[in-house]
Amino acid sequence: MADAYSEKISQELKEEGCGTTNVAFIANEGCEAIYIGVDSRTTSSENKGFILGEESHKYLHMKSCNVFTTRAGKVNNSRQMLEHVNDYFSKREEIVNGIHGAPVIAKEYLRGQTSIGNRIKVSTLMGGWDVHEVPYVYEVSRDEFKRESKSSISKGFASGSGGPHVWKYLNHCNLKVQSSNELLQHLIRALLYAALFDECSGGYVRVFQVTKTDAMKIYDRPILQALFDDHYDALAKYLSNSLFFLFDTNDYKYTHDINAKVNKGFERQFIKKKYKGNVVIKRGTPYIVRLVHFNKRIDKLYAKLKRKTGQRTVPREFQDLESVEIEKIDVADKVGSNRPPKPPLVQKPPSSPPAELGAIGATTEDILSTSA
Repeated sequence: MADAYSEKISQELKEEGCGTTNVAFIANEGCEAIYIGVDSRTTSSENKGFILGEESHKYLHMKSCNVFTTRAGKVNNSRQMLEHVNDYFSKREEIVNGIHGAPVIAKEYLRGQTSIGNRIKVSTLMGGWDVHEVPYVYEVSRDEFKRESKSSISKGFASGSGGPHVWKYLNHCNLKVQSSNELLQHLIRALLYAALFDECSGGYVRVFQVTKTDAMKIYDRPILQALFDDHYDALAKYLSNSLFFLFDTNDYKYTHDINAKVNKGFERQFIKKKYKGNVVIKRGTPYIVRLVHFNKRIDKLYAKLKRKTGQRTVPREFQDLESVEIEKIDVADKVGSNRPPKPPLVQKPPSSPPAELGAIGATTEDILSTSA
């Protein structure tokens, strides 16, 4: 009975989470494509960055009007908004220009919630084709109602906690693409970049293509696989000031308290090196993988951290990276009466892409499990 109750509470916590990164873009003239992308991480609305779930489905395809939508903000509120819009269209016998009607219904729903004193902070991105087969994407929130269509360059929106990081990456991209696949690669990497630097984004990178009659998932990869298997060439330069730290979950449990202590530990250890912050890239077993960011290159810092080479089994993605074992950061309680926590393992991103990494395991017991 206690286990069932704990599971119920856990599910409720997941439902009350927030944090996300969403993108919706239309390829420029000459390239027929609408792409909508999301991550899958849900984080606590009270303890920023604390992960509640890694496999949330933050999207909905409204088949009755062929509009593909994403959601950002509190899970329950944003889901209720999209369900309201979907129910509205599912009851209509004839639908014309659903892509223009759905954003209006969503905005009316938010306005209605505000009128009764429920000023919910949620948003949605919507994409689809109108009756004239012209592509459109919309951004709808309590304060925004914007749309984009096809033009001389690829245009669209990015929302959620990782939105600013998406734009930071895309601002260095040529958005006048030669093919729709070129835009697709830009968007995957922008979502991945956000997950590497925004503590509230992560889990999986998922991208969908919205056609004139349907929507299909065309990319769905965990963050570490997406980085090391598919896009390291494009993103390596952004990690020159970063280190991967692998914390053994037997010694460093994933709790909000330990998260706060880890951050304070980094601040104490590396204050002279201008520590910027850390992002949990993977809440796995047996390691929690943190990407720690600094304000300057970490070559000398990495050499100073080195104590001994640890012969330890690490996730396959990291097996080709140079690694050292450092002294404990002194943030976790001892496990057992006499044994201190094992020191975290530090992995240095290579300056060039790692060698072939092989297949990724899929069982829950495997060290590459995507959840704790």
